[in-house]
Amino acid sequence: AEIRRLQVELTSRDDENHQLQLQLHSRDAELSQLRVQLAAQSRQSDAILQQQRLELREREQKAQDRERLVQERERAAAEVELRAERRQREARGTDHQRAEVGAGLRTALSEAALQVGARHSGGMQTSP
Repeated sequence: AEIRRLQVELTSRDDENHQLQLQLHSRDAELSQLRVQLAAQSRQSDAILQQQRLELREREQKAQDRERLVQERERAAAEVELRAERRQREARGTDHQRAEVGAGLRTALSEAALQVGARHSGGMQTSP
């Protein structure tokens, strides 16, 4: 009877060990599945992060391009403004020169008219 009880107990422990081994195998399978999922999530996160970094670099490049374009436009506008100011000064100088020439011509014409008038008046007085 003692042998029978020990055989039953041994069989019971074997069954228990078998159940524990099945549970261990099941846990190992779950752990493997979780590792696979974690690795997949990690790769996906890495891919998303890489894509976000790429998009950020592209946005930064576009911002730099826009900034460079704005600076080029500002430089061009400043150059145009300087040219316009220079032309305006030149035009004022030309207008001033024209005014001086015009005043000089008017003075010369007035003097010439006075001389002609004086000659004409003087010549009439001596004739009679």
